[in-house]
Amino acid sequence: MQRQSLMRGLAVSAVAALAVTGLATTAHAETASPVSPTLISQFSGKASVRYDGAFLSNTMSVRLTARVDPSATAVFEYNVDPDASDEADGWAVVDGAVLTPDAGGYVTGSWSAAALAGRTVAVRVAATLGVGEEAVTSYATRRDVKVTGQSSPTNSVLLTTSAQGYFPQPYVSAGHTATLAAVLGTTSASDGDVALSWWRASDGTFQGRTDAAVSPTAFKASFDPGDLPSLPSPTGSSVPGGFFSGALDISAFDAQDGPDGAILAIAARRDSDDVLPVTLHEQTISHISFDAFGDPTPDGTPAILSVSDENGAPVAGAQVRRLPDNALVGYTDGAGHVSALQPAASTVTYYANAADDATFDAPDDVKTTTGATPAYAPEATSTVARLADGSAFDSDEYAAGDVALQIVDQKGAPYASASQVSYSLYRTGSTPTAPVTATADATGRVVIPVNAAMAGSYTLDYTTPNEARVDHRLRTTFTVGDSVLTLAAGVASAPSGGRMTYVGSLSVGGKPMPGRTIDLSYARGHELAPGRLADAGIGAARALTGTTTTNALGQFSVTVQDQAEAGNPSESGRLTAVSSNAHESAPAGTQFGPGRTTVVVGLGGAGRGARADRVKVAAPVAVAGKVVVLFRKVHGHRWVRVAAHKLNRRGVAKLTVADHNGTARTRYRAVLRGGVTVKRSTSDVLELS
Repeated sequence: MQRQSLMRGLAVSAVAALAVTGLATTAHAETASPVSPTLISQFSGKASVRYDGAFLSNTMSVRLTARVDPSATAVFEYNVDPDASDEADGWAVVDGAVLTPDAGGYVTGSWSAAALAGRTVAVRVAATLGVGEEAVTSYATRRDVKVTGQSSPTNSVLLTTSAQGYFPQPYVSAGHTATLAAVLGTTSASDGDVALSWWRASDGTFQGRTDAAVSPTAFKASFDPGDLPSLPSPTGSSVPGGFFSGALDISAFDAQDGPDGAILAIAARRDSDDVLPVTLHEQTISHISFDAFGDPTPDGTPAILSVSDENGAPVAGAQVRRLPDNALVGYTDGAGHVSALQPAASTVTYYANAADDATFDAPDDVKTTTGATPAYAPEATSTVARLADGSAFDSDEYAAGDVALQIVDQKGAPYASASQVSYSLYRTGSTPTAPVTATADATGRVVIPVNAAMAGSYTLDYTTPNEARVDHRLRTTFTVGDSVLTLAAGVASAPSGGRMTYVGSLSVGGKPMPGRTIDLSYARGHELAPGRLADAGIGAARALTGTTTTNALGQFSVTVQDQAEAGNPSESGRLTAVSSNAHESAPAGTQFGPGRTTVVVGLGGAGRGARADRVKVAAPVAVAGKVVVLFRKVHGHRWVRVAAHKLNRRGVAKLTVADHNGTARTRYRAVLRGGVTVKRSTSDVLELS
């Protein structure tokens, strides 16, 4: 934070005055004096002397803020060695000032640091209690503080108030009961935000963070300090800069429970920081003003309502209502402002409500003088092209009237007038056709006839209405034809239980077609062994239908999700995207897992000598209903098929096989027939006697 001149806390006379009134010390929990000094400022690690255009004297400075024992005297010091210890040489007193703390124990100093720009230094506060041989000095040091100058992107920030009003909102029924302070300041930034907070002495933390928007100043000038004595005509150059205001919530400080005159340290940060101790006082709503600004619109005229206190300072969080219906307009911001859109050609009175009751009660509530807004007088000003389906559309989407010209007024609203415009419609790149003059209908609209069956890119040249004050030649282009819908997966397959993401696009003549509804459907195929039923679908819900919309690039994405199951079965399916208006469709297959696999076929049984053997085939339940074929082999012979049997619902088949081998050993083997969901699978060999 930079500034040419900064105040250094309360003046000695102000401290004395507080002492006389008993406010120099307070039982308030947040202002209890610390035993040790604390350096509060430069918590960002930066000290910016970047100029923001406001000037008070010829010295650019950084504010230093600390809290010390109220009985101490203090000085700020810096050392060009950023790692300097408190006992090291090289510590220099900032601007040679010895400071006396205010009633809250705060001291502020003004540091002319421009000569140190680009360097990293150490900064400290030295607080001394006692005098002579009994004097004891304590330090609070912040090391590695980078001093940045005008050429640095690090912005400066400055708080601009010392007597800080606060407003305890009384609006219990509306749920607005915060204690708010309207905090103002300037910065070298011209956009973005400044972070506001207040410092809690009990634990040394910043509380109540609020982001205050930065508004650029209309004009700021930087001046060579040598030119300042020649004001008001110095030489200089404009520099960027801005101001900010924010409604800082200090409810946790309990300001309203303490006496006026309590001291609170407020902080602002935008790259660098500024900390300013302020004297608090409770605000009384005393004035509200009405200011209509900007041009009237068909919906009304923008207005700003400003609420201020008895000192003319902005009140943050004040409730503003409208008479006679007591309708709520809003709550004032950090600048004491609330916006309203007042109907054209109307007179309205507004009031700032000082109590929870919504009705107007004088004298506590204050009202504006009657606010009047002018009538809105529309004029035929310009012509805009209306393309109902955008600048790229399918021939099947087109309907008569989808391409038109609309007469509009100075605010861009449709203007109902039988105005005349001229236009030419021709293939892009060809010789323009002779202009056609057309008269708008009662709504100010001129329909352009288009032969949508003739695919291609077209250019439409047109004029402003004949009574417009300024004659302009305007142009738009559009593409029409048979659209193309594509759908493709990013991967060929996904693991079982995974997901596949598909990317689609809709275009015509290479031009994207945004904002189109795409209908989706999913047809489940087969879930392969060891699974049983296909269960994949669209999205996390695994739905069979859905919709999506093409984005600005004419694209869309769809996810197909498979359910995770034991055994990780494979599954297939088909996703289809359809653009109903354009009569286009695109299918894409899905594949989860590697595809068909074999299963384990178990084979057991008992041999009974010369009697028939009993054989049991067992396979996963997933292949229940499939057919197994039993083969046998006796010594010296080849494998021979002896039976075929369908597996029951438990995946089991029991067979009795005539034994033609007597007491000799017989070998059996079972084969599960392959199919759509499973590959041919063969059991191990079983030997029975």
